[in-house]
Amino acid sequence: MSGETGRQESGWTIDTVKAHLERLIQEEGAYRDERFRASDKAVESALIQADKAVQAALLAAEKAVNKAETAAEKRFESVNEFRAQLADQASTFMPRTEAESRSGALGEKIDDLGTRVDSLAARVDKAEGTTKGSQVLFGYAVGAIGVLVGLGGLIAVLVR
Repeated sequence: MSGETGRQESGWTIDTVKAHLERLIQEEGAYRDERFRASDKAVESALIQADKAVQAALLAAEKAVNKAETAAEKRFESVNEFRAQLADQASTFMPRTEAESRSGALGEKIDDLGTRVDSLAARVDKAEGTTKGSQVLFGYAVGAIGVLVGLGGLIAVLVR
């Protein structure tokens, strides 16, 4: 029986099994080669897409950086303008020491003026007192003259 396991002959011989296995191995190799080429194409396509995505991300990042730099420059320009404005304003302010010396001098002048006003008020009071005294003295003098004239007239009427 030439290696058969049953009553029927299958027609397989060592040469046909060898040829069959070699054909299967070749088909499996061709299938693997085809799968490898498809996988290689898929990986290459994925890498191309990834490269495009990275390039797009880099371009977007570059635009964002440029916008941020422009915004920062504008902000720093406005800050510098504000600093310049403060410097100009500070240069027009009077220094504290000068302001204190001026206010001290004005305080002394006000105190001196207050003293003068008090002195003038005392002089006015004195002048008013003198005027009143003169007026009273003049009234007494006129009254005394009136009394003397009246006595002189009474004496003249009695002597006659």
